[in-house]
Amino acid sequence: MEKDLSKLAQNVLGSGRAEALREKSGSLEQLANSPDGRSVKAMLERNGSLEDAVARGDTAALRDALSGILKTGEGQRLARQLGQLLEGK
Repeated sequence: MEKDLSKLAQNVLGSGRAEALREKSGSLEQLANSPDGRSVKAMLERNGSLEDAVARGDTAALRDALSGILKTGEGQRLARQLGQLLEGK
């Protein structure tokens, strides 16, 4: 699993909605490098078992990890900002 949010953003840009997201790559990069983005990245890095969960396809573990991150102020702000960016607001 990509822990580097900048690399993750690049991987997302290679997916199905690539063109729409590619136009927002600078904004995605800014979010990834924001204080909240760096904080969430650190949370992901501390949770080494997350990589194992991805490798195993353990969606319950991934859901738990995401749920935990979204309970933090940083995770909530980052999710809200990402949602607004993707909705074009």
